[in-house]
Amino acid sequence: MKHCISFFIPLLKPVVVYQTTMIDTLTAYQNILVWISGFSLFFFLFSLAAVPWLIARIPENYFLDLASGKSRIHCHRQHIVTVILKNFAGLLLIFMGGIMLFIPGQGLLTILIGLMLVDFPGKTGMVIFLARKKGIQKAMNWIRDKKGSAPLRFPL
Repeated sequence: MKHCISFFIPLLKPVVVYQTTMIDTLTAYQNILVWISGFSLFFFLFSLAAVPWLIARIPENYFLDLASGKSRIHCHRQHIVTVILKNFAGLLLIFMGGIMLFIPGQGLLTILIGLMLVDFPGKTGMVIFLARKKGIQKAMNWIRDKKGSAPLRFPL
């Protein structure tokens, strides 16, 4: 139901302001709200399944090697498709982690996993910065303990 309020501001034309009820607004944006709810549910379920699996696969010395500057030995050559897919997956996880900061899910852990996958200048510093957070260390090692993996070792 819309209510029309008309008032007059001196020296100007009459201004009409429409007030809508909350129900009218929700009804008007029902499709958008359904899509947002669906994405929220998908991101939440994805984080519950994929993030613990990815954390359990991290080598226990990964953060120590990263902080000391030791580069991990990779295959002789990575194919461009592999690099593109890895970066795409990392960007998707960073995006999903950003959304999960505001909806239920493991936002910071998802962002950290995404940052570990993408290649960009300054990546090492950002990953080490997040990995030094006591809450993140505790959460990652708790997940690894539940998955039967050795605890991660972090730089001081």
